[in-house]
Amino acid sequence: MKNNKSLVSQDEQKHLEILSLIEKDGMITQQEIADHLGVAIGLVNSFVKRMVRRGYIRIKRVPKRRYLYMLTPKGVSEKGRLTIRFIQDSLKLYRDYRAKCKELFRELVGDGVSKVYLIGTGDLAEIAYLSLQEVGIEVSNVYDPQDGKVGKRFFGKTICPLEELPNGGVVVMADLTYSGNGEDKKHDYWIDLRA
Repeated sequence: MKNNKSLVSQDEQKHLEILSLIEKDGMITQQEIADHLGVAIGLVNSFVKRMVRRGYIRIKRVPKRRYLYMLTPKGVSEKGRLTIRFIQDSLKLYRDYRAKCKELFRELVGDGVSKVYLIGTGDLAEIAYLSLQEVGIEVSNVYDPQDGKVGKRFFGKTICPLEELPNGGVVVMADLTYSGNGEDKKHDYWIDLRA
């Protein structure tokens, strides 16, 4: 799919997450923030110092060698600004994926394809499903490699185990967690939306 420039930088994403964590729990430690973000504590420390300098956070020392982090009015405003930019970024990405999916699926319609098998039940699979419906291609069955999802419903279809995926036909791969076992060689078309 297209590699579009994000409106929200990685640093801004981290700032938003830190501001959100502090808003929920002012007694959170930098180690807990680091664990949540999956980054080193030194990086969290530099982000916190930067946000203090910019006036987004105040720090108060409390008993037992702990700190209380508080969002300032400027910090609340910054969190709101970043949240709006993050939502705009997400909607842009969604629209781009919808357009790319529709373009791919219209080509399938041109090749005479009217039914597909869909692998996945996450966000990308939802985009694929909606785009398939929009161009008039039916989803015969939905498959998922995660056993915990088998038997549940996805847009009215019962989710089947991936092992039951029949050979032949057209498959739309929309599961971001699946690494593959060579199933793509067993089908007429294998459209991988993860690329």
